[in-house]
Order: sequence, then C-alpha cells, then structure tokens
Amino acid sequence: MHARERPDVAALIWYGAVLSWSDLDRASDAFAASLQALGVNKGDPVVLFLSNCPQYIVAH
Repeated sequence: MHARERPDVAALIWYGAVLSWSDLDRASDAFAASLQALGVNKGDPVVLFLSNCPQYIVAH
C-alpha cells in the first residue's frame, strides 16, 4: 500500500542509507522471485537467519 501511495518516502534508514517504499517493494519482489526460482512454493517454510538489517525487512 505505501509503495503505491508514497513510493519516494523513506521506509527504512540504516546507518544513513535510505530505502524508499518503492525500493523496499522492488527488493522484496526480487527476493520472492529468487525463492520461486529455487523451487520454494507458497506455504513452504523458509527460515530467516539474519540480524537486524535491511535484508531482514526485505525477506520478512
């Protein structure tokens, strides 16, 4: 929703690096496509072993 309504607004600021809502949307779509390419299907369990970082937000 925010990616469509506020694409250029900061969604995440990490050590001074800004990730906009559209950046976050694009990155999460790319991550989902990567999982699909690996054969992960809807409903399959996926473990996230990440610390507090932007990649965790993208993957979650």
